[in-house]
Amino acid sequence: MNKEKLHAIYNDAQYADSYDDRFILLKNFKVETDFELEVLRSLIFPETKWLDVACGTGYFLNHFPENKRAGFDLSMGMMKQAIERNPSADFFRLKDMREPEPDWNNQWDLVTCMYYPYCYLDSVSEVETLIHNLYDWTSEGGKCFFPVCTFSNVGFLETDIAYKIEDPFNIGGGLYLTSITWSWDDPLGYKHENLVTPHIKFLEEVFLRKFSKIEIIDYPEQLKEFVSPRKAIIATK
Repeated sequence: MNKEKLHAIYNDAQYADSYDDRFILLKNFKVETDFELEVLRSLIFPETKWLDVACGTGYFLNHFPENKRAGFDLSMGMMKQAIERNPSADFFRLKDMREPEPDWNNQWDLVTCMYYPYCYLDSVSEVETLIHNLYDWTSEGGKCFFPVCTFSNVGFLETDIAYKIEDPFNIGGGLYLTSITWSWDDPLGYKHENLVTPHIKFLEEVFLRKFSKIEIIDYPEQLKEFVSPRKAIIATK
């Protein structure tokens, strides 16, 4: 993860100030956002303590002001937005999602990682590290909500791309397509380079190594009118 490049993008006042309008609230994306808020409402109760990993502008945290909730992010520009929007929330220092934080272990009834910040990690091994952190921070019996960037969301037909091919070279063994890598030139002229998107089957495997149970949820069919089919993982510790 190239922190200097990320800071150059997300610490830009124009980028941070307009982020919600250009992504979270834009018509094509807001239908997803509204569904994710519905899922969060089903997971959050009055006593729920919630940690939002790579919380961005704090848009989702803002909808639950009565709960004990906290967030962290790598970008000061995004954290500034989150802190101003959520004056009653606890915000921790600027933090890399790959870094462990033992004091948070087993402390949070809900841990979320919204809007695919893991795509900026350098490898699927680093994605595994993130998932291990999500597990550690989740309390016993708690939940982790992890929206997934699928291959179809970045222009590939995921159903046509197998995760495992048995004996691909006629010498035994198996071949796994663990991820794809892609880059995006956004309309403001920034380059988001070498983003990593793991195969959802790979993500399932990693979550099941740690969490006791996972559920794959599909976003509503009507969203296909606006965006590619979406999925999310809800994992129980």
